[in-house]
Amino acid sequence: MSIYLNEARWQSAAERARQSLSKKPDAAFTTEEINVFLKYLLLDCQTNAARIKANLSVYAEFNTQLTEILAVADERLPGTAADKVIIQSTYYRERLFELVLETIRSEPLAPELCIKLSLSTPAEFAQNAPGKHHHAVIFSAAIGFIHELYPLIVDAYVYDSDRFGCLQTNVLGVHSDWLDEHERLTRVIYYDFASARFIETGLSIPISADSVQFLCLGAQEQTQHAELSQRFHCPQVNPATVAHLADDKAATLAAWQHLGISIPITQVLAPNDLSSAYTFLEQQIDIVVKPNQATEGQCVAYFHYNQAQVQTALQSHLKTCWAQGVTLIQQRCDNVAFRHPTSGQLHSLALRLNLAFDGKHYVLESGYAQLGQDIYHPASVGQGGQIISIDNALSNLVTRCASPQAILITVKAWQQLHKQAIQAARVFNGLLLIGMDVLLNYDAQGQLSFLCLEVNPRPSGLCHSKLLAEHPLQTMPNGLSLKLWERLAEYG
Repeated sequence: MSIYLNEARWQSAAERARQSLSKKPDAAFTTEEINVFLKYLLLDCQTNAARIKANLSVYAEFNTQLTEILAVADERLPGTAADKVIIQSTYYRERLFELVLETIRSEPLAPELCIKLSLSTPAEFAQNAPGKHHHAVIFSAAIGFIHELYPLIVDAYVYDSDRFGCLQTNVLGVHSDWLDEHERLTRVIYYDFASARFIETGLSIPISADSVQFLCLGAQEQTQHAELSQRFHCPQVNPATVAHLADDKAATLAAWQHLGISIPITQVLAPNDLSSAYTFLEQQIDIVVKPNQATEGQCVAYFHYNQAQVQTALQSHLKTCWAQGVTLIQQRCDNVAFRHPTSGQLHSLALRLNLAFDGKHYVLESGYAQLGQDIYHPASVGQGGQIISIDNALSNLVTRCASPQAILITVKAWQQLHKQAIQAARVFNGLLLIGMDVLLNYDAQGQLSFLCLEVNPRPSGLCHSKLLAEHPLQTMPNGLSLKLWERLAEYG
């Protein structure tokens, strides 16, 4: 007998699924809940989970295991013969694998997603998604997407409830493959407020989006963004024609420098210009090297002039960056670090600030802090770092040096940051929501300053965002943006 059909293992997975779905003990699963149960059944073997976490190529083995489960357990799973054909389908298996990976690789920050096997009729869909405005969040990288969609849904609900007393906007997750030739939505993910879970369903009659937003577009995100943006003629939160400036770090920094906004000293390096790189390192001592158009900390590295074999290491890294095009070399100027309150370990630090456009002005509404795994690595989850709340980060600031000294951020300094971020956001007129990365620096005179680093027009980590208060150390609830929905409501 399969290890997965051991009765104890079966019951353990069923219990985990029921708890996650807030079902009563021994309650039967519906057909749209069965993927949650199968996910936990496959996750129940810790060895399997660890191997999946380490290597994406285990899909073939996963598929074999799922085939074994379904072959033996067919009579124990709910649904009609037609439902079970869908469960056996390649699409269903691929989506289940993505949900398994998502559970292993991310924190449980969003409710479960249930896959509805039958198509939703217009009446069924209208009952479960009663809003009149369809806001489609287009994605192509499924793993982790739900965590970006959830805060958008919550904020839209809060805004609609406060202003209209009922839900007006259906925030729908839509994979780029779920669009027909007329850009209508053939399949969607929506949040069912009654059952507090996400539902993925096909639509018997496709619907049109009233507004769109592009997030989680995968490895070729800028190319995909441009292609998808051209296909839609409704209002866009982040149209590619404007997003291209934010994707170009060098152009963004040049625009900010023209406005007098504080930025790191930066030089653009053409491919193979090693002599300029060595000269820059000699002049600045501590530098950062990154591809001009990479995101989420990809290929970002620190170098110090007095490191052994620094030129060899720098040359090797530059070749990696140049393979992606133009490269930036910058002065490292984040001499404010985060000191862990328990371990005392120092971590590099950057603030992610979320700003929304209300039709007239940009408003700084929320954010979070990114930490590096230590002070020798960039503040990026993609490089082994983590995300914490801004109030936690600002409560544990120290100078990044051999004898760290505590730094207290004042209300005046916090107000300065707000003003500077809003001024910097004006460069991106046309983007309704941006994520701006800011570094903290501390000069010899004891003055704290903020340097704008870059902007992401497809900001991630949204589920970690908290609303910002007038006082930098005040703890605030989770939230992303209400101004975004105020702006979209004006479009009707």
